[in-house]
Amino acid sequence: MLRILIADDDPATREVLASQLARPDRIIATASDGEEALATAITFAPHLVITDVEMPHMSGWDLVVRLRQRPETALTPVIFATGFGDHRARMRGLRLGAVDYVVKPIDLEELSLRVINALAHCLRAQEAVQAALLQGIAGSLAHLPLASLLNVLAHERMSGVLDLLTGDTNGRLLVHQGNIVSVRLDGPDALAGVEGLHRLLRTTAFHEGPVTAVDEIRTSTMELLIEGARRLDEEGRIERP
Repeated sequence: MLRILIADDDPATREVLASQLARPDRIIATASDGEEALATAITFAPHLVITDVEMPHMSGWDLVVRLRQRPETALTPVIFATGFGDHRARMRGLRLGAVDYVVKPIDLEELSLRVINALAHCLRAQEAVQAALLQGIAGSLAHLPLASLLNVLAHERMSGVLDLLTGDTNGRLLVHQGNIVSVRLDGPDALAGVEGLHRLLRTTAFHEGPVTAVDEIRTSTMELLIEGARRLDEEGRIERP
């Protein structure tokens, strides 16, 4: 059964969305604010979260950040369904890792299709994670991007060394219990720390084992990925005419 969590402070909206998305193979849970949604997500383990932005106690923005910080919900896809339709709000939602952004008043038929796509994405990601863990994480990750691999390592709280090759630059990441503690690059773009991580995007090999190193990064993997997404978005806007 597929589990969907709907968070919105308006009871009528929760009822309409729950009715529209109900299927024999789905279980729908609802929450009236961000705090209730976070508590529900921890026990309900949803395959998809649909959330408003402006809610009492905890906003949708903060809800997604908290979900991304927890290993058990770090990979859960999120759709924002909100009245905030300006470009800045959309970009903020996407930088936080949302898979989609729907503006109220909601076209229910369109939302249903977006939910189908998001659930399919979730199932594909789970299959990729399971395959990676069963086969061992090594070699080319052409079908599992670096961000997805780092999510896997964070979710499984793995420790080890991540070797990367992107173009003519070699990189090495030290990972301790799922969090990156050190980054080193050599080659023309010799970088370290957070700047080095944001440069690494391609072929990857991970060698599992104990790691003892000073934590130079001092932030969670999910926060690094969110910041990376923000930087990529800004770079894309600068490059666009």
